[in-house]
Amino acid sequence: MYQRLNVVISGAQGYVGQELMTLINAHPCLNLVGIHVREGNIELPPSMPIFMRKTITIFSTPDLQQQASEIDVLLLATPANVSMAIASTLINTNILIIDLSGAFRLPEKQFIDWYGIPHTAPHLIQNASYGLSPWVVHSTDTMLIANPGCYATCALMTLLPLLKTKLIHPDSIIIDAKSGVSGAGKQAKPALMFAEISNNVYPYKLGKHQHIPEMCNHIEALCGTAIQLRLSTSLLPVVRGISMSIYTDVAPSFSSDKALSLAIKEAFDIAYEDYPLIQYAEVGQNDTCTDEFMLGLKNVIHTPYTHIGYLINNGQLTLYSCIDNLLKGAASQAIETINTLFQLPIQTGLLAAREEK
Repeated sequence: MYQRLNVVISGAQGYVGQELMTLINAHPCLNLVGIHVREGNIELPPSMPIFMRKTITIFSTPDLQQQASEIDVLLLATPANVSMAIASTLINTNILIIDLSGAFRLPEKQFIDWYGIPHTAPHLIQNASYGLSPWVVHSTDTMLIANPGCYATCALMTLLPLLKTKLIHPDSIIIDAKSGVSGAGKQAKPALMFAEISNNVYPYKLGKHQHIPEMCNHIEALCGTAIQLRLSTSLLPVVRGISMSIYTDVAPSFSSDKALSLAIKEAFDIAYEDYPLIQYAEVGQNDTCTDEFMLGLKNVIHTPYTHIGYLINNGQLTLYSCIDNLLKGAASQAIETINTLFQLPIQTGLLAAREEK
């Protein structure tokens, strides 16, 4: 019998925060003891799941400090500046902090350059463990985990097996990524109004997306390979999901497309042998059902899965991947992190939550 872990969410009003509440409610070993607010009062919005429309404990920061011995995990579904303030205040408690913002993913100088704000807790960065499941193994004394960004997650899950086996050239990677508008958060912005985004697709953060250095840094850390990549990000007129096309040169010489296909499948098989939340297949083989299932965004949203397709044509390789930006790109990946740290099967509580939705 596993122990039940007490969890608090900061930022529960946002899209990711609400996903976390759904997942924790369905998890057999997690107990949502309350939500954290830094100041003022909070009301649960009508869009909250029906099971959460009840009285719930509201924790201030002093409350968390005083009751730290009764709280196992604090999930920060907050903007980077808020995460920095909360983490710096609570880091010396016994609470495991999992931050879903970009506050602790980059070195201080890179953070300032790419996020455009000062870092108020730089002393915490080097001790923050990167939370990419299943690629990172956390030490038992880890107290701060920086979970990856959604684009970074989608790209790294696809590229890492091939870079580790040196199947692709590290300086040839071009990523064309498209995301639903929930990735921009819940704050009102004119450009994200229905009348603006409906029937429209447009690139944004041209050459300036903060997930670019995150990808490069962690590929080098996990593979020992310095890379250069180009990332284009666009908004889709859909609520959720990321669809990514990756173009890259194959590094070694293969005698045939079949030989290359076998090498790619073997790389994914080895990398994800013990990871159940991923599906991958060769596409473009005149199997319409496989192609539509692997590449269709609707087949991966509301699930914790990563879908990867690989297309080989005369020695040229194109990779396709998609995830739910609110789940594998944020909330369900945080639950994977908790499961791993507390020695639970990595998929615990994730598949049941989706089946009940």
